[in-house]
Amino acid sequence: LVANAPGGHSSLPPPDTAVATLAGAIDRLVKSPVPGGLTGVSGDFFDSVAGHMPFFQKLLFANQWLFAPVLERVLSGSAATNAMLRTTTAPTMLSGSVKENVLPAVAVGTVNFRLHPRDTVDGVARHISGAIDDKRIDIRVRPGAVPASTVSQSDGEGFEQIADAARSVFDNIIIVPGLTIAITDTRHWSTVSDNSYRFTPFVFGSDDIPRLHGRNERVSVANLVSGIQFYAELMHNSAGRP
Repeated sequence: LVANAPGGHSSLPPPDTAVATLAGAIDRLVKSPVPGGLTGVSGDFFDSVAGHMPFFQKLLFANQWLFAPVLERVLSGSAATNAMLRTTTAPTMLSGSVKENVLPAVAVGTVNFRLHPRDTVDGVARHISGAIDDKRIDIRVRPGAVPASTVSQSDGEGFEQIADAARSVFDNIIIVPGLTIAITDTRHWSTVSDNSYRFTPFVFGSDDIPRLHGRNERVSVANLVSGIQFYAELMHNSAGRP
């Protein structure tokens, strides 16, 4: 998002500066999330998990024709489940003046979108334009923007091999299809395979999530061991071990 202005000295600021214009645009964009919903692979995930929930939650998911608005509002309140429902909006980079007493002639904000399979790059660009609704903001799709990866089959041989390996290493787990919300190199395999699966054989607790790309990012020794065991089991399974 690019905002242009005359610039000048900060002792004589105009009513609207490039930074103020950009800040308002980002605020409106964050407050207008991309529409989501319990459909596609997101719906499959929650439908599968709901069968193992307490009675009240199970009742809500079993009657989405009535409770869908309530479910979506609650799920949108958590970062982890919100990312399952929709394309996420995350302002990540800002640039403006190089000195505290200079009004910038150009202010730039970069917003990172992780596309849900139901959305497209062009569709998200149109959403941005409508949410910001400000002709002073130039909206630019950065080079390298790519669509969401295709959804792989959850009833094929590859999925079952991953599921079998996970069951052999981890106790008391529920195997369900889901979305990997991070970008991985697996997307490059889509040119040679109809199904490419993203799976992390580590157990993440609530304390681990903030450390992803954050302070003290790490993998526990226990997770490292179970991860090695998982991949060894998966390789044996895919090799047709008797």
